[in-house]
Amino acid sequence: MTARQNAKRSILRGKTQAGAGPDATSGRIAARRAIVQGNVLKKGGDCFHDRTTLANTGGKNTMCSRLSVLCFLFLALTAFSLGGASLASAGAITINAAHADSENSVFHKAMQKFQEVAEAKSGGEITVRIYPNGQLGSLREMVEGAQMGTVDVAAVASSVLANFCPEVGVYDLPFLLDDYQHAYRTLDGDVGARLNGELAAGGVHVLGWWPLGFRNMTTNGKQPIKTVDDLKGLRIRTMASQIYQEMLRPLGIDPVPMGWGEVFTALQQGVVDGQENPYINILDANIYEVNDTIVVTEHTFSPAALIMSGQLWDSLSDAQKAIVTEAAQAATETARQECEKRNADARKTLETEKGMKIVTLDKAALREKTKGVYANHPEFADLVKMVDGSRK
Repeated sequence: MTARQNAKRSILRGKTQAGAGPDATSGRIAARRAIVQGNVLKKGGDCFHDRTTLANTGGKNTMCSRLSVLCFLFLALTAFSLGGASLASAGAITINAAHADSENSVFHKAMQKFQEVAEAKSGGEITVRIYPNGQLGSLREMVEGAQMGTVDVAAVASSVLANFCPEVGVYDLPFLLDDYQHAYRTLDGDVGARLNGELAAGGVHVLGWWPLGFRNMTTNGKQPIKTVDDLKGLRIRTMASQIYQEMLRPLGIDPVPMGWGEVFTALQQGVVDGQENPYINILDANIYEVNDTIVVTEHTFSPAALIMSGQLWDSLSDAQKAIVTEAAQAATETARQECEKRNADARKTLETEKGMKIVTLDKAALREKTKGVYANHPEFADLVKMVDGSRK
């Protein structure tokens, strides 16, 4: 049996023993590390090869046998030491927290707050290791890993979570929310509770909801924008979302689904006239070099969830759950404050330093033109009523 197969069996045993507490957790983490080590051996590690050869030669190669034993002991000790298991304290755990953004991002700062509070409140019993820049895989892989118990904690955008919980897609509906506070009331209230329940049923525990910000459009200025009707004829890059395309067409816009990595060149070459994103993204991607106008629409609000593996959550003691919850609440507050501040600062920078023109359109007129999108998606009707009920 290969090291990878042994590791996968260890993960399954960890899931079975989840009720046993921290030992099951550390075993699962050690098993995940063993998978990585198993991959290294599978790619040509000599010790692993020698142990196999010994079995085929009747045990004559004593040197190979000794090397095999040493390798086995080394890997076992390494798995336990890297996995966060502590021989001195059986309750000690290590939480690996992942996100896809840079170390300068809102998400990273929020993860650092999670780390700070969890480690301080637990007196060192909980250790948090942060893996930015997609080091533990794509966002989809992070969710799948959380379901399987191979990723502990991750921050994942709603556009990805909708593949696992379709109801999260309600936040793609146009002009659903009035402002940040309205968004938070829905996420912290009945809407969030319902989404949390759906995700929990799929093996993912939601620790909190973070903002990505409201999305606005930018254009190359080839036609002046003063009213909603002036949007007609523009080709605007958007995500590969059916609802987003349904939203733009009633405004007379030709939606062009396109990967984010292609957008700058497409704008530069005139393949599309503009794009839509939160201010932070517009600034970070240097969109001001190829578009000169920001059209303030705030057409959608994009949330993200801080998720934890359901297996890990179930294995925690009540005291550990309380600490993790407190750390997540502090991280959520940090994420919200940072998102609002950085988007406001980015807008100011784009206007005053990068020379972009700001045009604000009538939101009531935009909402009226796109209200047909709601009729196309009756599956969200109950959630929309909840959202409307949280307006002040």
